Amino acid sequence: MQADVFAELYLSQNGGPWIHYYSTDVFTLTADSSFDDYEVLTTLANGYQTDHYDVLIDLYEVGYADPVATISSDDLDSLYALPLESADRDAVYVEEVYVEEVHGGALGWSMLSLLGAFAWVRRSFMNKK
Repeated sequence: MQADVFAELYLSQNGGPWIHYYSTDVFTLTADSSFDDYEVLTTLANGYQTDHYDVLIDLYEVGYADPVATISSDDLDSLYALPLESADRDAVYVEEVYVEEVHGGALGWSMLSLLGAFAWVRRSFMNKK
């Protein structure tokens, strides 16, 4: 047995009234199937203040006026008091990358030049003997 269904999703700001925010497309559920799933990814574009929101999902069978199933924050803790806000309230973070230059070795170019000159003078002096 199969049923064509759709879901209506609602948010309640900090225990306030339920506000409809999304309707799914129609999808098919198969009786006794553990493979039935439907995922909704939403972005609250604007109009939602920073607060805690509860989620309510009503499932409707196509052709019927009343919900056939309901799940909400009363049933699952994962739908309770979600800290949400509109995307337009998100702070823009710019990650700064600092590059620290480290010079290795105990000798710089000037010291190497000085040692090279010293070695040349010593060699010249040794060859004269």
